[in-house]
Amino acid sequence: MYKLSFTILILWTLISCVKTADERSFEKNVNSNNSEILQKDLEKEVDTTFIIKKRTFVDAGYSKRHEGSDWIAIDVDSIAPDTVSFKVFARNDIKKATCNFYSKAYELEKGIYKSIHTDPVVLLTLDGEKLHIGTASKEDDQKLMFYCSGGGNFIGDYDLLKEPMDTIKLDTIH
Repeated sequence: MYKLSFTILILWTLISCVKTADERSFEKNVNSNNSEILQKDLEKEVDTTFIIKKRTFVDAGYSKRHEGSDWIAIDVDSIAPDTVSFKVFARNDIKKATCNFYSKAYELEKGIYKSIHTDPVVLLTLDGEKLHIGTASKEDDQKLMFYCSGGGNFIGDYDLLKEPMDTIKLDTIH
């Protein structure tokens, strides 16, 4: 009885492993179709224009930091095809950091981003190695003073930093 059961089990295993002609044909078609789809995906041009590597922009004061000049920097980083995060920070070695601000922004049109859930609305305009920070209206400019000390704000023009950031003078949230 044991030998018969064992023999039946082996035969059943062998039979179940043998594929019919229809099964082999189906697998061949599926594999062929998958290969064609994969090849077409590989041939597609990937639109990477939305991808913004983390970049740091600095104001004019950064170049005079060794003379004790105050300065502001802004990190911009892509988090989705139409969304960036941006963080405003400043030196923190001589006195309290001048400005601190963080938000996400979505793209209104190519290169122009609008902050999410902030009052006032902050507008970022990216143009190559330049960044401009502004508000939706001139009346809102003064509201950004809330995020800076000493009556300043971070509205203005910034240049792409092409060297490593001077981390000794950074505020602690950076």
